[in-house]
Amino acid sequence: MPESLPERLDAVVNNAGITTAGPIEALTADDLRRVLEINVIGPLAVTRAVLPRLRESRGRVLFVSSISGRFAAPMMGPYAAS
Repeated sequence: MPESLPERLDAVVNNAGITTAGPIEALTADDLRRVLEINVIGPLAVTRAVLPRLRESRGRVLFVSSISGRFAAPMMGPYAAS
């Protein structure tokens, strides 16, 4: 458990993300992996790390997303997918 957390934790808010814009054929697999690691895997890892304290306090988890998850803009495929 990260030591910088308070003893009691009532909530965690996952609200961060990056984008890599461009046509999908111009993006590398590493470009896509970076977006997915930060936008998907990162928030899941943070949540898993604090779950024991959230359970103790019956706390909540909030994932903030983007409208791009529903309506993808041109050249924003990896971001919209994440």
